[in-house]
Amino acid sequence: MLTASASGYEPTAEPVGVSATRPSTVDLNLPVQAVVHGVVTAPDGPAVAGATVTAVDGDGRVVASAVTGTDGSYRLTGLPSGDYTVVTSVYEPVAVRVSARAGELSTADVVFGR
Repeated sequence: MLTASASGYEPTAEPVGVSATRPSTVDLNLPVQAVVHGVVTAPDGPAVAGATVTAVDGDGRVVASAVTGTDGSYRLTGLPSGDYTVVTSVYEPVAVRVSARAGELSTADVVFGR
């Protein structure tokens, strides 16, 4: 089994037949991953630093998380294409739905109090 991974791509594995007398060639296709980013803001407008932002898939599994920076921004990387719920709960829990597609940058801004 030959495996390959690279930053920004989903890992992959393929079975490989090996010969003692000739080289083996295997072409691997690494699917591009999706990225979700956004900004978390408080009800009255300022950015919320230090908030944990989590992406949950359709089966309820946590697939990525990040902490917002001083400007309230976050970036969730390494996501397969799919639909996610982005959740954070500094004040009260807030959830935002987002569709993420491989090779694309999807935005999911979170505003408390909406």
